[in-house]
Parts: sequence; C-alpha cells; structure tokens
Amino acid sequence: MNVTVTAATADGYLTVWPCDRPRPEASNLNFRVGSDRANLTLVKLSAGGELCVFTSADTHVIADVAAYLTDVAPS
Repeated sequence: MNVTVTAATADGYLTVWPCDRPRPEASNLNFRVGSDRANLTLVKLSAGGELCVFTSADTHVIADVAAYLTDVAPS
C-alpha cells in the first residue's frame, strides 16, 4: 500500500501494522511539518483483515491499496 501524510502539525512518523499484533518499533514513513510525504510499504493484514495506523503527530493520512497478495496458489 502507499501511505501519504499531508497537513502535519509537527515533525513525526507513521507506522502501519496488523491490528492483532503489537505496534512495531519501526516506522513506515517519517515526515516533516509543511511537507507532504508518501511511501510504498508492504503490510500484512490481521486475521480479521484489518490494519492499524499510528502517527506521532496530528496529520491527515491517505492510504491506497496497490496490490493484494495471498498464500493460495492459482488454479
């Protein structure tokens, strides 16, 4: 997925992860106030098909799904 941060109120970071796991210590995107930033990242979904997003500062977040991978072989 591609995650974009816009209109950040302060410098910070964004982390995306499966909601049924603890939030990782690593960020997917670092951002600065006054600058829109985007990053392509691969994120596993939770068992319920969800993902969580954390930002360290108030900001708008745009998330675009670019692909979906499964472990099922094509028939």
